[in-house]
Amino acid sequence: MLSIEILFGVSDIGQESWVNDFFPQDMPVEWRFDYYANEFDTLLISRDQPLDEIDADLKLCCEVESADPATQLKGVFAYVMFNNSGAYVLPSKISISPAKIVMQQNCEKTVCVLRVSSSFKVSNNDIKALLVHIRSEFQSFDRVFLYFSTAMQNMDTINTAKIINDLL
Repeated sequence: MLSIEILFGVSDIGQESWVNDFFPQDMPVEWRFDYYANEFDTLLISRDQPLDEIDADLKLCCEVESADPATQLKGVFAYVMFNNSGAYVLPSKISISPAKIVMQQNCEKTVCVLRVSSSFKVSNNDIKALLVHIRSEFQSFDRVFLYFSTAMQNMDTINTAKIINDLL
């Protein structure tokens, strides 16, 4: 099996549940991106995210609504669009939504951007099944950006995914 680089991240780190569970309560807002970058390599941002706040060393993907991003934002690796009709559910009840890459900047690798979500509590076996599936179904890509949706955005789930990924 070919080696795929899987980068883990979340979308919208400003959501209240994520802020309360991930960041120390007394942490100044301006330190959050650097703190986040200690744990993650990538972040999915919205088009209206003020990029001047992000000076951390992160690979950013920007979600856009149309196939024509009017301006290229400095530091954004790829512009992507998610189409929910393209989502499918694994037997572990984890949904995967592949994004369409609208525009990619400064990269020679073939990349795939996925949003992962679940309405159910996921087990370690579910995470392992997800990663095995990604490694088999997306092996034509050099790099996979894997963004956990709100319901799966907890450090236990993401740390488990990182550990299992390292063991595969």
